[in-house]
Amino acid sequence: MNTDNREFFEQLGNLFYSLALDRSIDPIEYSELKMLISKDWMSQPQDSDMPIPENVHLMFVEMDALQTTNVSSADAYNSFARYYATHPEAFTQELVERIQETATSINSFFPAHNPYRKNHLGDLLILLRNKTNIPNY
Repeated sequence: MNTDNREFFEQLGNLFYSLALDRSIDPIEYSELKMLISKDWMSQPQDSDMPIPENVHLMFVEMDALQTTNVSSADAYNSFARYYATHPEAFTQELVERIQETATSINSFFPAHNPYRKNHLGDLLILLRNKTNIPNY
């Protein structure tokens, strides 16, 4: 799978936006969220003169669009989950581990302002774990 796929990284933007929204982060905290995501996803060498790699840029553009249009956490998460279910070949074990690491970091870094709000981290971990139970044929 070529992970330079635009939709793949847009869907990661959906996922990370959803997890951040679950934590009720304030608009001012979005720069911190982007720095946290960058830490995990900018480790690859850059192929252009852009200040950030295109894959990270695509995630951030998607997150900005979701925030601007006030997309709910559930809608953003469900969009990612549908993509994950229909494109399992895109998610290598290495990518799954990176996604889990970033998701856990978001959950740990930002305190829950509303403890009664749905947190999709548990759903994500189950979703990712279930893929590893599928035999490779």
